[in-house]
Amino acid sequence: MTGIIDEIAHWFNVDRSIAIVGLLITVVGLTVAVWQLLRVRGAAESARADSIRTKETIRSGGLSKLIEISMACRGRLEQVPTGTVEPVRIILLDWLNAYPRIFGLLDKSGDFEADMRRRAIETTEVTKGHVVSTLDLLANRQVFRIDTKFKNLKRALLEYEQVMNSVLLCIEDAEVGRNV
Repeated sequence: MTGIIDEIAHWFNVDRSIAIVGLLITVVGLTVAVWQLLRVRGAAESARADSIRTKETIRSGGLSKLIEISMACRGRLEQVPTGTVEPVRIILLDWLNAYPRIFGLLDKSGDFEADMRRRAIETTEVTKGHVVSTLDLLANRQVFRIDTKFKNLKRALLEYEQVMNSVLLCIEDAEVGRNV
């Protein structure tokens, strides 16, 4: 028995101890990296599925539905894990896909006053600028500048949401008036 203990003690020197600890740290690190990759892939797949549904709705939706879809983009952005670029890009492209239809329908809508229409169009244009500039940063891989730009984008999307909620109320009021 002491022969076995002596063999183990001889084999288990400082170099091998460091190697074993290094191996354990490597295995744990690899496990965490794989877990993060799976998590990010799941977020990207979820964003793609949402994007497909959004595009289908944009093709067939009226102004109210398009505004609701564009406003939902802010909530979808809040759910994206920090540091993931692809889901953010997909969500912003969804907003940008809805923009031309919203802009055109806002411009032609007679469901609310000219002042409200002007404010909605201006807010939509400002938000579009933030969306496009954030997409440019993402495309150029300037992720180090994204935190500041992302805060500005979220602020613009929040203001957009507030204005568009007022627009939705005006549209609903107009629909109720037509149905009475």
